[in-house]
Amino acid sequence: SSLQNIEMFDLDVLYDDESVNHPWQKLLNLSRSDTDKPLGTKQVITYFEQLNGKLLVMGAPGAGKTTMLLTLTEELLYRASLDPAYPIPVVLNLSSWSQTRSSLDQWLEDELHIKYQTPRRVASDWIERDQLTLMLDGLDEVDSRYRDDCVDAINAYRDIHGFVDIVLCCRTHEYQELLNKVM
Repeated sequence: SSLQNIEMFDLDVLYDDESVNHPWQKLLNLSRSDTDKPLGTKQVITYFEQLNGKLLVMGAPGAGKTTMLLTLTEELLYRASLDPAYPIPVVLNLSSWSQTRSSLDQWLEDELHIKYQTPRRVASDWIERDQLTLMLDGLDEVDSRYRDDCVDAINAYRDIHGFVDIVLCCRTHEYQELLNKVM
C-alpha cells in the first residue's frame, strides 16, 4: 500500500556490472557498451529478465532502492497470480539476519513464518523446491560486524539454489566497503 496513490517518477539509476563477481566476466570480455544509459523504474523488469532474475540495486540513502524493489515485486506478484508455477516474490529485510546469523535457508524459513505467518513445513517446502523470488532489502542495515558474513550466507545459498531469482538492495557506500561481493 505504500506505493498506492503516489505518482511514480523515473530514477536516475545506471546499470553497473562491476559490483558483482561474475564468473564469466573476463573470459567473455563482457562490455558495458549499451548499459551506460540511465535505467528508469519502468524498465527494471526488463533488466531483471535480461539478468536472469539476479539483480543488485545500489544507491544513496533515499535514492529509491526500496521503491524500485516494491515496484518490481508488484509486477512479479501479478505474474505469479496468472501462473501458479511462477515463483512467489517475498520481500524480506536482511536487518534481522544478524540476530541469528544462521544459514539463509533457516533465516528464510524463520522470516516466512514470522512475517508472512507461513507454516514452517510450507516455508521449508517452498525454499527446498526453489519456488520463491527473494526480494532482499537492507543489506546495509545488517550489523556492520556481520555484513560480510551475510553476503557469505547469500552466496552459499546461491551455490545450492542457483536458479532462484534474487534482488538485493544496499546503499552503495556500505556495499563498496564489503570484503566479499555477491556472486
